[in-house]
Amino acid sequence: MIGGVGTPSGYLPPTEREIRMAHCCGGGSTIKNGVKTFIGEVDGYAGSQVARVVVLTAAKGPVEASLNKGHFAAWWADHDSDTRPRAAMAFEVTSTDGTTKQVTLTPPV
Repeated sequence: MIGGVGTPSGYLPPTEREIRMAHCCGGGSTIKNGVKTFIGEVDGYAGSQVARVVVLTAAKGPVEASLNKGHFAAWWADHDSDTRPRAAMAFEVTSTDGTTKQVTLTPPV
């Protein structure tokens, strides 16, 4: 997993069908054949009835997050990323009953 979700002070768990962002945006980078590629990433918490989380990225389109024990995480190569927080990020969240909804979350401060 990129980053570390942990449990911060003042943590409020998500509702059963909700996700909450813990960390986001840009991180490290790699250089291959002289081209620098930034890594976009996001991680956070998922409610007990969340079955799937897809990050709707500008750089790569939909990116499916890993989901395990109430946490989710995703990363993608992104030539336009940097470490500045984005204003908001869009997600598709699918519940265990198959219901899918799109949500937009603001990065934590």
